[in-house]
Amino acid sequence: MKISTLLLLTTSIAYGIVWSIIYLLVSIFHGMTRMFNDDFIFLIARLLHINLSSVLLGFIFAFLDGALFGSLLGILLLTIYKKNPDE
Repeated sequence: MKISTLLLLTTSIAYGIVWSIIYLLVSIFHGMTRMFNDDFIFLIARLLHINLSSVLLGFIFAFLDGALFGSLLGILLLTIYKKNPDE
């Protein structure tokens, strides 16, 4: 497997898992199920006009948002790596 594919997959999955765990901890401590659609912004849910009503849906969309951010960060790291491969 290429280093670029591995880096992109790793950052996507890592950020997805970390962001969804942060979301779960905050929702457990603060009872955020009533604030899903108003205060806690899910990028993908906003784009698709989906109203979230359960912790599981919130967890899934938090993972997708984290994976999207991880993919963007992985692409940024790949462009930096390709500009300076020997340094």
